[in-house]
Amino acid sequence: MAYGIRFGYGILLPVMIKDLEMSVGEAGLIYSGYFLAYAFIAPVAGSLTDRMGGRYVIALFCGVLGIGTLTMGSIYQWQTGFASAVIMGAGASATWTPVVTVVSRWFGAKWRGKALGILVTGYGWGFGVMGLLLPLLAVGYGWRFCWQFLAAMALSSALVNGLLLRSNPEDLKVKPWGGVAKDSEDERPKAGVYRSIFRGSVFWLMGLSYFAISFATYTVMLYLVSYANLELGIEYAVAAMLASIVAFSGIPGGLAIPALSDYLGRKAGITLCNTVVMLTLFGFVGFGSNLHVLMATAAIFGVFYSAIWPIYAAYVADYFPKEVTGTVIGLWTINYGVGAMLSSAVAGYLHDLTQTFSWPFILASLMAGLSIIFMLTSSKLKYRSHGAVF
Repeated sequence: MAYGIRFGYGILLPVMIKDLEMSVGEAGLIYSGYFLAYAFIAPVAGSLTDRMGGRYVIALFCGVLGIGTLTMGSIYQWQTGFASAVIMGAGASATWTPVVTVVSRWFGAKWRGKALGILVTGYGWGFGVMGLLLPLLAVGYGWRFCWQFLAAMALSSALVNGLLLRSNPEDLKVKPWGGVAKDSEDERPKAGVYRSIFRGSVFWLMGLSYFAISFATYTVMLYLVSYANLELGIEYAVAAMLASIVAFSGIPGGLAIPALSDYLGRKAGITLCNTVVMLTLFGFVGFGSNLHVLMATAAIFGVFYSAIWPIYAAYVADYFPKEVTGTVIGLWTINYGVGAMLSSAVAGYLHDLTQTFSWPFILASLMAGLSIIFMLTSSKLKYRSHGAVF
């Protein structure tokens, strides 16, 4: 649901640009409002999850997401679109960090990669179906109806999570699946744990890697359909199908690659994914004139893109103490959100400046390469505090 809404904006963007007569840069500014709120409220959502549990946090924020999505269907200029996107982003801030935290607590370390991989397939189904459904609804009923439809989904999700979700296995008097995880070598008071985390170079370098790969991937996720439709002249429904290809190909990728990282290691898995993403970003520019090759490139991108986020999340659960998992993921989500926010605005402005999507995609590829550099640098550095390595 949440990712169907998030990526639904990119699917609806070509028809919104034409109807509202706005520039690509203005469209990018609207989306940057989503991540402005998402980035800075996500740490709060993560901290609330550590203290209160995910059940009510997720339900409440899904309700906020539904309200913002509903107002997006009523906009007539980019400024009101920006305000609606801010509300949406605030609600969506609890649809990743708290969810990942809940899943991490329900599964032991040997099963986390698999569990988070299964979790990310929800993004694939939601986004993939929207790539097929939203163009039909937009043509038949208009893009405003599409936002009303998405809002109904978000509000329904708030109700379901509030009634059925449980934050911890202990709430049902059961143990985590796969046994109790060895989340850290010992558990210490939070103050000491936080000091250890913030003194460690790996925390900061991995956060920068998270920022760079977010910048890179969200250029594609926001502008791929517009690139295909507005620049390459591909029919809107076919252009939107590229989004579905990315999403559906991500389902097996999101299952297999995070599970593989359980054995190869998280850093090796992330490095592999980010490298392939870097190459496919160049591929979108180089092979854009051939629709079949463009579809194949979208499929390869989707396989490895979908695996990135659960492996980063599993890395946090593996290397940082259990009681601060939500907080660490939330802090990294600031980097993620800022990367996506800047990507939306910078790529849109760069398009308006050059009148092509080629340069935004090339810039995104370079940012993916930068994420790998930060990853490799972090692999060479270790910080020890009280026997823990961060």
